[in-house]
Amino acid sequence: MTSGLRAIAGFLIWASALSLLYGTLSLACAWGLGPAVTLAVLLILWLAHLALGGAILIGDVRFARGQDAGFGQRLSLGANAAALGATLFTGLPIVIASPTC
Repeated sequence: MTSGLRAIAGFLIWASALSLLYGTLSLACAWGLGPAVTLAVLLILWLAHLALGGAILIGDVRFARGQDAGFGQRLSLGANAAALGATLFTGLPIVIASPTC
C-alpha cells in the first residue's frame, strides 16, 4: 500500500462508519424496527469498523517498526490513530444512549 493511501485509510474507515451508522439508524426508524434490533445492528457495524481501524493501526505500527520510520510512516501512524479515536467517539452515543426514533 502506498504511503498516501496508508495515511488516509483510517479516515476512510471513519467516514464509512459515520455514513453507515447514520444511514442504518434512519432506515431502522423508517422501517419501524424495534430498539433492540436497531441497537444490535448499530453495535455490530460500529465494532466492525473499530476492528478494521485497529487492524490498520496495528499494521502501521508493525510497518514502522520494521523500517527506519520516515515522515510517511509517522504521518500514517498518527493519522490512523486519530481516525481510530474519531471512530470510537462517533459510535459512543450508541453505547451511552440507546437509539430512539
